[in-house]
Amino acid sequence: MKRIYSVPVLLLVSSLLLSPGCTTASSQSTASVTSISTISATAKPQPSIANVSTETSGQFSNYYAIMSIDIQNNGAAGTVMVMASVTQAGVIHENDYPLYFSKSGTQTLRLVFPLQWQGGDWTPKVNVAVP
Repeated sequence: MKRIYSVPVLLLVSSLLLSPGCTTASSQSTASVTSISTISATAKPQPSIANVSTETSGQFSNYYAIMSIDIQNNGAAGTVMVMASVTQAGVIHENDYPLYFSKSGTQTLRLVFPLQWQGGDWTPKVNVAVP
């Protein structure tokens, strides 16, 4: 039974592939795919960090750095990756978070870093990237 159905289907597919109308439709769809990929390549979020503030809370082994990051999107809607770190006494604590933005939106992201108190100053660092 499979052989009876496969031969007519094979002939139909090959005749469609060889017909001139099918070639024209194929080239039109290729052109539209190219223009869509060009648009999507240029329509990406354009994030920028507007403000970063960090505060600490807790004591001894229950000590935290809480970072508030204001991020502004000057581009299209999409997802960005926020990567942040706090360095204290040579020890780096990292955190990252994917964040979806609407077109030309602004959001505040709060990241919490559990720390062991090492004494001295600590340094926050934030980067935002479009994946």
